[in-house]
Amino acid sequence: SAIDITKILSRKKKLEAKRKRHEKKMAKKAKKQLKKQRIDMQEEPNSEHQNDIAIIDVDNAPDPSLPRAIILDLSPVNFLDTVGVKTIKSIRRDYGEINIEVVLTCCQSGVVESLQRGGLFNDKVTKSCLFNTIHDAVLYCQSEKTMCQNDEEEEMNGTNF
Repeated sequence: SAIDITKILSRKKKLEAKRKRHEKKMAKKAKKQLKKQRIDMQEEPNSEHQNDIAIIDVDNAPDPSLPRAIILDLSPVNFLDTVGVKTIKSIRRDYGEINIEVVLTCCQSGVVESLQRGGLFNDKVTKSCLFNTIHDAVLYCQSEKTMCQNDEEEEMNGTNF
């Protein structure tokens, strides 16, 4: 099944906007209640008031139907222009937003230089997303998946130090 990144990102942004609207509404409501409490406290110092707080959970758990990583085999690519570099940057950014790591394999030296000149690598994106072989990338992605699962198990068991 194909992954519609546009639809997934749109859904994520809508959920985030809904959460922010709800937080604003609740903050406004809390402010009103606080004012009301102050007025009531001045009138009746011994009365108790209950505050209602609602929380919307934004599920940050990865969708199990989505892959954890995408491996792009760039072995047939001899040349990468600025449009190609921007495309790879946007692919990595978009999929990164939904916790799917995109790694590149089998890049020829000219392609790596184009990626470097195009600004793909920075503080957040290092050359650690590049692999010599598809096999190396698969091993890396599997080890990352194993580390994520171990972290989740430790958090559930309360053994995360």
